Amino acid sequence: MKQNILVWLLAIEATICVILSFIQISFANIFSSVMAFPFDQFGLGLRTLSLSSTVGNIAAVVFYIAFCSLPFVALFAIWKKRKLNAEDSLLGLLGVVLFVVLYLMINPYLIEMFSASAAAQTFGKSMLGSMVYSVLCGYFVLRVLRIFLLATRQNWNTIWLSCSIYFL
Repeated sequence: MKQNILVWLLAIEATICVILSFIQISFANIFSSVMAFPFDQFGLGLRTLSLSSTVGNIAAVVFYIAFCSLPFVALFAIWKKRKLNAEDSLLGLLGVVLFVVLYLMINPYLIEMFSASAAAQTFGKSMLGSMVYSVLCGYFVLRVLRIFLLATRQNWNTIWLSCSIYFL
């Protein structure tokens, strides 16, 4: 029975990999790398909106500021709900990193300034995206560690449930 499940899982995984490889080839200009997703697409959309008209430029700036301010809003909500912990400072850092990364994704010529090839630009975008993901993952890991540090032996099941709800 377990071998049958493994065969089906491997077949599904192979199908997904084949589909994703075709999608990446057909959308090579839009989808530069997995690590740059969704920041590359969001930056491209904001750049297109900004270059469309004056109203589009104002809307792009409003969307840019609103999206990059989300970690600060979350930090403020946490501050109102409970006392801030050391790992909560990563939310402030995430907001700053988002401002820089999205600015570079909106203006890709700033990344091209350091390299002439398109492959190097793709590498630069994926490194910028990985910076955002590393700060975000660092926050979640430290938050889970704090939850388990404060736990007692009797409420492990409650903690597992609260962690799954908290991070969904």
